[in-house]
Amino acid sequence: MPLHPHRLKTRGFNQAAEIARHVACPESLNGAHVLLIDDVLTTGASLSACAEVLRHAGSRRIDVAVLARTPEPGHA
Repeated sequence: MPLHPHRLKTRGFNQAAEIARHVACPESLNGAHVLLIDDVLTTGASLSACAEVLRHAGSRRIDVAVLARTPEPGHA
């Protein structure tokens, strides 16, 4: 997932890019099976938007892996 430039400056690295570097997809996504990786799932809106872009780019299958999930409101 893209990291906001301010966050990148604060952290000094993009954790998602570091993970993806080891499992990067090919340049062409036409017919590709893509693994979309995120560190924390909040609402799922960002993952849905990324999956939609990947579908429009020709990916035939998109799987999602997340490391953690924020608690639902009222369930903290």
